[in-house]
Amino acid sequence: MIADADSLPNSLGQTDIWLIKTDANGDSLWTRTIGGNKKDGGKTVEFTSDGGMVLAGITRSFGLINPNYYLVKTDSLGTIEWQNTTYGSVYHDHAYRGIETSDGGFAEFGFFRNSAGFMNFSLVKLGPNGGVTKDIAVDEFITPYSSVCRSNNVPFELKLTNYGATNETNIVVNIDIDNGTSITTLTDTPYRFTWQRCNKNTFIR
Repeated sequence: MIADADSLPNSLGQTDIWLIKTDANGDSLWTRTIGGNKKDGGKTVEFTSDGGMVLAGITRSFGLINPNYYLVKTDSLGTIEWQNTTYGSVYHDHAYRGIETSDGGFAEFGFFRNSAGFMNFSLVKLGPNGGVTKDIAVDEFITPYSSVCRSNNVPFELKLTNYGATNETNIVVNIDIDNGTSITTLTDTPYRFTWQRCNKNTFIR
């Protein structure tokens, strides 16, 4: 179980991650507090293939002014093996889910702010030791909305900007076409769609 700990007697920060291991009856076997010298919080915890755990959340500690993603890997007893606090912007950033991936690394998902201060949704790939290897951060769809109404044979334009630091361009986009009686899903591939590069990582269909 994972929670935010506001008032535990410890030498950490104002708010920390509270990790609790219980038996089958819900009785506590051990507890751990994880964090820095300011406010930190946990969102999810997942077991990993080595018997440990990966925790995702948010940190305002470690010299940060505004919060960053917080991903923590522990062993089976909740002892920290590594933690990554570096992913984020100068704005407010949250990680909401962390998982182990099939290649032995990890991934975390959350929201991210771009240079204009608008919300992005970000997927971050990390290696086995917690270093960031790839990231994709795309805008919340505001214009056009996620549902677009167009007459037959009238094209529409979809603008997708990747604000991620590793400049990934292999981004899959699914478009659902609903004609009122059935829904057809189109998935972009090099053979179906042609994306036009406008600047850095901005593409227009």
